[in-house]
Amino acid sequence: MKTRSLYAAAALVAFAVSPLANADSVSDKFRECRTGEGESAVAACTWYLNAGYNLSPQNKALALMLRAQAHLGLKQLLGALADYDAATQAQPRNPDAWYNHAVVASGMDKLEVAITDLDRVLELRPGWVPALVARGAVHIAHGEPQKAIADDTAALQLDPNNTQAQADLALARQRLGKP
Repeated sequence: MKTRSLYAAAALVAFAVSPLANADSVSDKFRECRTGEGESAVAACTWYLNAGYNLSPQNKALALMLRAQAHLGLKQLLGALADYDAATQAQPRNPDAWYNHAVVASGMDKLEVAITDLDRVLELRPGWVPALVARGAVHIAHGEPQKAIADDTAALQLDPNNTQAQADLALARQRLGKP
């Protein structure tokens, strides 16, 4: 995932100049957290988070988001949701943490939570097409096709070739009985 790589690169730069860079075990654990999969990644991220170091909010949010992705790979939605929730608390202005929390929440049928999260994403990153499309899809699932039409129309104004927004717009119009 592109976002995962960007955050990991930023954390590595911050980590490389920190006093922790000399600690091989910390470096190894963070590397496993960043690149590992499944239970080993969950364990490495947990170790990194609990190692007792005073992590910056950015690095803490990154480790939590990486662990959440590992939970998702294991189909552990509650663990992923809890980690994304903690990431939003560690770094409340991180739209990626809110977006990912919304995606997991919607997958768990926590639609109102997902809508609130996506509202927050769009406050932090106005006009971000993936968030508009995601919120439109959640509005459809929540029985609010009129709101979905507004989101998908806005997304298509910014990205006219967005096939997901086109499909969701058609579905929302169908639910309202409009062509």
